[in-house]
Amino acid sequence: MASASPAPSADIFALDIVKQARLSGSGPLYAQLADGIAEIIASGRLPYGAAMPRVRDLANGLHVSIVTAAHAYRVLGERGLVAARPGVGTFVARPLPAVTELRAPDSAQLAWQSAFIGSKPTTNLSRIYQLPPACAQARFSFFSVHSYGGQMLPLSRRILRRVALDAEVARLRPTDTQGLPELRSAVAAHLAEEGIEVGAERVLITNSYEEALLLTLLAFCKDSDAIAIEDPSQFCTVDIARLRSVRLVGVPMDDKGMRTDLLESLSARESVRVIVTSPRAHNPTGVELSEHRRRELYAVARRLNCLIFECDSFAPLMYRGRRQAPILSEDPDGRVIYGRPVSRGLLMNLGIAIATGQVLEQLVQAKDIVDRGSDVFLQLILRRLLDSGCIARQDAQMRREWGDQLSALLASLDRTMPRSVRWTHPRGGGCVWVTMPERCSADVLLARALEKDISFIPGRAFGVTERHERSFRLAIGNLSPSQIIEAVNVLSGVVKEHVSEAQRLRPRIPMGKVS
Repeated sequence: MASASPAPSADIFALDIVKQARLSGSGPLYAQLADGIAEIIASGRLPYGAAMPRVRDLANGLHVSIVTAAHAYRVLGERGLVAARPGVGTFVARPLPAVTELRAPDSAQLAWQSAFIGSKPTTNLSRIYQLPPACAQARFSFFSVHSYGGQMLPLSRRILRRVALDAEVARLRPTDTQGLPELRSAVAAHLAEEGIEVGAERVLITNSYEEALLLTLLAFCKDSDAIAIEDPSQFCTVDIARLRSVRLVGVPMDDKGMRTDLLESLSARESVRVIVTSPRAHNPTGVELSEHRRRELYAVARRLNCLIFECDSFAPLMYRGRRQAPILSEDPDGRVIYGRPVSRGLLMNLGIAIATGQVLEQLVQAKDIVDRGSDVFLQLILRRLLDSGCIARQDAQMRREWGDQLSALLASLDRTMPRSVRWTHPRGGGCVWVTMPERCSADVLLARALEKDISFIPGRAFGVTERHERSFRLAIGNLSPSQIIEAVNVLSGVVKEHVSEAQRLRPRIPMGKVS
C-alpha cells in the first residue's frame, strides 16, 4: 500500500500565491515586489496570520536575490502589512484600523478662543506676514539676511558626516542644562580669539541667541515690569518682549546708536528691569553705539539697578576698521547678559549666553524649566567644528563675502539715491537703514518696487513705536555684488519718483509779513 504524500506546508501555498504578484516594471525591483505582495494582501488572498515564505524561499521561487527579497519584506513591514516573529517566521499582520478623518472645528465651535485669549498687541512679525507674498519671490530681494554665509566648508561637511557614525555618539548621555562642559570650553577658547575673555563656567549653551533674551525676561521680569530697547530693533527681539507681556520703552536712535541722553528720562516712569541693546552692527540700522554712550548706558543701568542684555547677532562680522569690544568686556558688576549665535556660518541655530553669579544661576534654572538643555547631538557637532577651526574659517569666508556685498550696497546708494534720502553707513553686519523725507511711505514704495521685482521690509516691522513709516531696511540677502548694483539702480529710480510726488503734495506755508 502506497504511503500518503506529506501535506504541503502553509508557506508553500503562500509562495504559490506570491508568485502571482504583478511587477510594475518601474522603480527598484524590491519596491516592485513589495507593491505586488501588498496588492495580494489587500485582495484578501493572503489573510491575516498567514505565514509568508522564508526570505530564501521567496528569493529562489521568484528568481531574485536574497537582498531583494529581504528589502521587499522590510518595506512591507514599514507599511504594517507583515510582522516578523524572531525564530518563528514572517506573517501577514493584522489590518490597521481605518483612519477616521478629523474635521476641523468650524468658526462657531472656535468662538470661545477669542474670549479665552483676549486682545493681544500686534506683533512686528505679523506685519511681515501681512506683506505681499511676492516679497519672498522677488528677483532682487533685500528682504532678509541669510542665516549662513556662502557654501559650507568641505571640512565642515565631512565632520557632519562623520559625527553620526562616531563611537562617541553611542556614549552620549543627557548633560547638564548649561551645556556640554567640553563645548563650553571650546566656546570660551573661540571667544578668546575674538578678544572676549570669559571662562567656560560662565557660558550657557542656548537653542538660539533669541532664547537667551526669552530666558532673561522669564527669570527677571514680572508682568508689571518694563524693558528699555532701541527703537527700531530686530522684530523678533521686540516680539519676545510682547509675548512675555512686559512693557516696552522705545529709546530713539541716531548715527551714534541709542540716545542714552534720553534713556533715563524715558525710563523714569517705568519699572525698567532690563535694557536691551545691540551695540555692534545693530539690526536693522547697522550703526554702532559710541564709546561715550556705552559708558553712559552702563552708568544709567547702575542708577536704575537693572540688567543689560547685549545682543550681538552679527558677531564677528566687522569689515572695516578696529573691531569694537562688547560691553561685556567692561562689566565689573556682572550686570551684562551677553547673547549671540555661535556663528552665522552654521546650518544650526545654537547660540550662547554669557553671564555670571546669581544671574547665570537664574538663567540656567529658567532653561531647565523650558527645555532641560540644548540638543546634545548638535552640541557634539558644534564642539567638533570649533576644535577643527571650521568656525573661524567659516567666519573669515563670511567676512569676505558679506563685506563685498555691503560695500556694493553702500557704494550704489551713494551713487544713485537722491540727496533728500538718508541712510546709515555700517562697518559690519548685513543691513542698511534708509529714511526718506517727510510725507513719504515705505509701504507705498514697496508696492511700487515689487512691480520692478524688488523687495525689502518696511520700517514699521522693526518699530517699538509708530515713528518709522518712511524708513525701510535693505538687507544684503543672497544677492551678489553685481545684482545689488543692478537692483539699487532700479530702486533709486522708484525712490526718486516717490519722493518727488510726496514733495509736490507738501502744503505750502505762506511767509508772514516782515515787520
